[in-house]
Amino acid sequence: MVVGNSKTANRGLLRRVQQRLGKEYHEHIAIYSSEKPPKQVWQWAVRLPDGRRLRHREHPFFSASPPIPFLTRLRGLQFTLEEEENATLLDALKRVRMALDTAADLNLFAKRPWYAKRSDELARAMKQGVPGAFEQFVEFHLPLARKASRMLIRWFGMEPDDAEQTAVIGLVQAARRFDPELGYQFSTYASYWIRQSCQRYGPEFAFRIRIPSHAFWPCYKLQFELQRLIASHGPAKAQRLFNRRLRAESISPEHWKAFQASLETETFSDTSKDEFRELRNITDKTSGPIAELQRAELKSIVRDALQHLRPRDAEVIMLRYGIENAEHTLEEVGQILGVTRERVRQIQARAEDRLQHLLRKEAPVTRQ
Repeated sequence: MVVGNSKTANRGLLRRVQQRLGKEYHEHIAIYSSEKPPKQVWQWAVRLPDGRRLRHREHPFFSASPPIPFLTRLRGLQFTLEEEENATLLDALKRVRMALDTAADLNLFAKRPWYAKRSDELARAMKQGVPGAFEQFVEFHLPLARKASRMLIRWFGMEPDDAEQTAVIGLVQAARRFDPELGYQFSTYASYWIRQSCQRYGPEFAFRIRIPSHAFWPCYKLQFELQRLIASHGPAKAQRLFNRRLRAESISPEHWKAFQASLETETFSDTSKDEFRELRNITDKTSGPIAELQRAELKSIVRDALQHLRPRDAEVIMLRYGIENAEHTLEEVGQILGVTRERVRQIQARAEDRLQHLLRKEAPVTRQ
């Protein structure tokens, strides 16, 4: 067992110590400590058979409050008086391997010890139900969400405020599930939830047409593959190779075209874009003297056709579509005629079919 004293914030020094120990000892335990704040990191490391890689597991905690799972591991290192008489070095080594396994490669050294200590204090206060602790904990870690939101700005061109709020959704979820007793730093735990929130809600908020997350990301990643193929083989050959890749990914060409169209859909409410000014200059073809004449002629044709319907059917059509009166709902028409809404709907459907048939017969006459 090798014990080292150092500042846990100096990551470069800790790595140099680890490399030096790895060269001299096949297996070792190193304990790194700092006084401000009172933090320790227990590291159990073993060199793999290839002799080049170190496999390690780290258990960080503040000296005043070691996590219960880590205390349980340390108790596994104890030997009773009866066991001590017959214990050998190999037995001790086997006990250490069982207590401090190297199944997970974790990097939990604190870059900023004061930040880690304050986070731990707020997390424990939140766990104890102190009023306002949850809000303070989330607000204290807002820089995590702000940093993660940059990917949404870079990938989708989202506004910074919208991107940050999307990342905050994952931050809040992580804060609700975080357990400080496990001994992990919150930043390590929260990164997963923030990334999941950005990947799930980012495209939904960034694009005008909603694409399910499970369908969006495979196509989005293929965009970069298409760009790489074009740069390497040229547009013609790249398209053939890309079609093969689409079939391999079980994505149809129609699905890919729909995805491309959804990304190219823009909003026309941004006054700073050229598209907004172009739309403002488009004339309304439904207004003007010619449009008024067309509407008047159409009303005349419809009135003539209504005369060939049953009086009740014609009355329902006129009430529903506001011909010579205001438009009425099914409920209002039912009250006027003394029937139910469903009966009004049936009469309207029958009258519309009959009216459509009459208008088709009149169409050639109106074009002459």
